[in-house]
Amino acid sequence: MKNEFSKQDYISYLIGLKGTVFKIIPLCQHKNEFFHNYVDSLLTFELYGVGFPIRNLPHDIWYQKTIAVIEGIYRQPLVFDDFKKVRKEILNLLRLIDLQINQLKGE
Repeated sequence: MKNEFSKQDYISYLIGLKGTVFKIIPLCQHKNEFFHNYVDSLLTFELYGVGFPIRNLPHDIWYQKTIAVIEGIYRQPLVFDDFKKVRKEILNLLRLIDLQINQLKGE
């Protein structure tokens, strides 16, 4: 296993991450019983775990904000009662991830 991502691996990771982050919306909307398990796994394995491999790549646009927002959603006791806010925050995160992808591609 490599300790760092190549630029292309990083772009591929971010593209895949978008789908994983987006999945929070329907899970919350449908008050899925596995919502908190899903968000916990996303934080633990997808986001915290990628910090080291991307340390030398640009990640200032999306990384800290994504962790902060998803942690906030995870800790919100009445998250299912605030679906519109959750959806808005997730869509904003997806835009930030898109900005990072576009920056990496040089667009």
